[in-house]
Amino acid sequence: MGADAILFIGPSLPERDPGERSGFERRPPAAQGDVYRAALEKPRTIGIVDGYFHGVPAVWHKEILWAMTRGIHVFGAASMGALRAAELHPFGMRGVGRIFEAYRDGALIDDDEVALTHGPEDLGYPGLSEPMVNIRATLDAAVLEGIVTEATRIEFLALAKAQYYQSRTWETVLGAAEGKAVQCEDMAALRAWLPAGSIDQKRQDARELITAMVHLLDGDPAPMQPDFAFEWTEMWANAVWLDERPGTPGGVGGDFDERVLDELRLLGARYFELQERALLRAFAEGEISPSDTPPDCKDILMRINVFRRANGLVRRSDLEAWVAAAGSDMAAFERMMAEDAAIRMAAQNNAVRLATRIADQLRLCGAYARLAARARDKAERLKGRKSSNSPRQLLLERHFQRLDCDLPDDIDVHAAELGLPSTGEFYRLLQNEDIYLKMMDEAGDGN
Repeated sequence: MGADAILFIGPSLPERDPGERSGFERRPPAAQGDVYRAALEKPRTIGIVDGYFHGVPAVWHKEILWAMTRGIHVFGAASMGALRAAELHPFGMRGVGRIFEAYRDGALIDDDEVALTHGPEDLGYPGLSEPMVNIRATLDAAVLEGIVTEATRIEFLALAKAQYYQSRTWETVLGAAEGKAVQCEDMAALRAWLPAGSIDQKRQDARELITAMVHLLDGDPAPMQPDFAFEWTEMWANAVWLDERPGTPGGVGGDFDERVLDELRLLGARYFELQERALLRAFAEGEISPSDTPPDCKDILMRINVFRRANGLVRRSDLEAWVAAAGSDMAAFERMMAEDAAIRMAAQNNAVRLATRIADQLRLCGAYARLAARARDKAERLKGRKSSNSPRQLLLERHFQRLDCDLPDDIDVHAAELGLPSTGEFYRLLQNEDIYLKMMDEAGDGN
């Protein structure tokens, strides 16, 4: 059983907080690819507090978005997490704390506000500089307590902001103030007050993030359901760490691999068959409950149209004749279609939870090894190959022709029913399949 919560944290809160309950796993500050790798482990939530950016590629917005499409609730606060949350909160990333709010509202803009120099992890990330956000919070408190005047606060802020973040400390700021027109009384009062009065805003916000993550988990949340479409871009496809998955070489293996399910999704009806088996098991074991919200008329009508096309019932009279021959009536038929739509809705709303169960169904029916081998071969053959330039409509026509069935009325709905986070990922599957089949034909390996 993996961690419920993965927390990227370091100098903002080096010691474990009392609120970090069992199931919280701490990791060092995040660099590019770390959130993606964490998402592969399927925690229910990821918290980003600290992250690298100097000399190391910073955590990428795209991998945070991808993690959310896998059903993971992502939080950010205090440092790099606050920056990313301010940028991605419209997409569902949850920002926490005063620093996040300042970036979100435009009161803060520069990255150096949260930057600091610190020592190594094994020494507890000792701070070697002072973050600008902490200086701001401390001077705000000093004004409120009457330690310095508002004019002195403004002067100190200007002196601190002018310094390079790696060398910015209270001593360097006070030293710079000695040569300026700062009131001597304020200087002396601030020096005496600082040891006990200074505010560590980053620390406070990090603790607030942990509290928010605990509160979320206490509510046993459903998987994150983002309302954006994740686009599988060429830059994303070429990210070197995308293939660093657990298991055998080529990225396929271990207890579960999304790529094996991708092969099953390309089989259309077979995916839905195993999905329903997985859903029934989840219902029986109480892991998933049927939705209290019934499907609307549009969903039911869509299921009826799918059924009619699959059975060649073009005219209304054909459908009525089929229903009568089956010993039923139209009211009962529409009830069955409503039940089918409800099953599809439950599967779509619980796609992340069902993924492992569908993989188990593949194992039980003996098809997992074959699809895993195909996924491994495809990954190896496509390594380094550029995306297909085939028009999307042509990709759709080829795919559904291979499946010997009509194109769905709504490709967005079809992609969601396949458990995919976006229509873009469905087209990515079709593009890769198109290239793979052409390579197989050229090599004479068949399908």
